[in-house]
This record gives sequence, structure tokens and C-alpha cells, in this order.
Amino acid sequence: MTGRLPVAAVKGPVLAHEHLVLDLATASSPHAVLRPDRHAACVTGELSGLRRSHGLALVVEMTCRGMGQDPGALVALSQEAGVPVVAATGWYYGGFLPPEVRETDADRLAGILIRDIREGIGATGVRPGVIGEVGSSGQRPSPAERRMLEAAARAGVATGLSVATHAHHGAGGIAQLEILTGAGLPARRNPLRFLTGACASRSQVTPGPRWLTRRKPDQPFR
Repeated sequence: MTGRLPVAAVKGPVLAHEHLVLDLATASSPHAVLRPDRHAACVTGELSGLRRSHGLALVVEMTCRGMGQDPGALVALSQEAGVPVVAATGWYYGGFLPPEVRETDADRLAGILIRDIREGIGATGVRPGVIGEVGSSGQRPSPAERRMLEAAARAGVATGLSVATHAHHGAGGIAQLEILTGAGLPARRNPLRFLTGACASRSQVTPGPRWLTRRKPDQPFR
């Protein structure tokens, strides 16, 4: 976003996790890309169509560092489609983590994210409205993934933004919550994603942490 968007201004459906630009190309998957110079017309056509047919009011775009992040392109796509777009910041997971994550401690990584949030991403002036999608692969994050998740949590605590995570192949969500809440981020501000099959049985959820206890239907999150 290039400016604030009051919650009251969102009066229709929200796409809470989308990729309007993307570059996850690898040797085994070279076509995992959405390039503004090639795909913008398709993207804006779909968004504007959803705005007209269903009143689409907002898109939360989760492409972050190492995934082909392009805030300037998001501004152009949003303006062309007539749909507000919330940008994200953070780092993805595993092999998509750039050297800055592998070689930098959590405090310095948090500083990078806080600077993005308060001053804008690079020279674009686009300030992200969410930290994500940050993630891990496997039941336990790697050391680099752990530092990145800790940094995301610290940036969330410092700025008030939520942290949206990616549990690759449905694994590691509980470990992510432990890291994020351990760094001070309230569990209610951490939407976990891609958790299909992550807890196949009750035995996989260990009682104890307050954010895993059962709530009554009328009991608020805290």
C-alpha cells in the first residue's frame, strides 16, 4: 500500500493470501513465475472481474524477499484493477532464503523488516501491511529459518503487524508458533498456512501452551 487503508473502508470480500508477482523458478520448476511484463494483463483482468462480479475489496499479496518481490509492480496492478493491494515483507523458507538471512543474526534481520515497514520497501515508498509469508520446511526449522522467524516476530512486536507463516507440506506449524510466541508475538497475530495434514491425530498436539488450549465459543482470544 502507498497509504493507510482503514478497516471500515473494506466493504467486500478479501483475498487473504495471493501472489500477483512471483519468481520461485528452480531447475526442476522453471515456470513458477508471474512476471509483470508478461502476466500483468491476466492478473489485472482477473482482479477487476472479481471486483465487478463479487465486490472484491482487498487483496493481501504475500510475495516477499527471495520470491520475486516487486512493490512497484503491485502499485501498478492495484491501480489498473481498481482493487487495493496490501504488500508484504519477510523471507520465505529453505532454499529460497538469500545470503542475508544465512549470514545475519535475528536482531539485524528484524531491523531490515522494521525499516521496510516504517520507511517503505527500498526506494518505492510502499509500506507493507503484513510480515509474510515466512516459513520453514520440516517439523523443526533450520537455524537460518529459526533466525528469520525470530526476526519476523520481533518486527511484528515492534510495529504491530501480524506474521503470516508457511508450513511447507503441512509440517512444522507447532514449532513456528513456539518460536513466534517465544519472541513475544501474540498467537492471535500469527495466521498459520498450509497446515493440511499437519496434525493427523490428537496425539500430535501436546497439551501445555496456552495458545493450544480449547476455548469456549464465546471466549475471546487473548
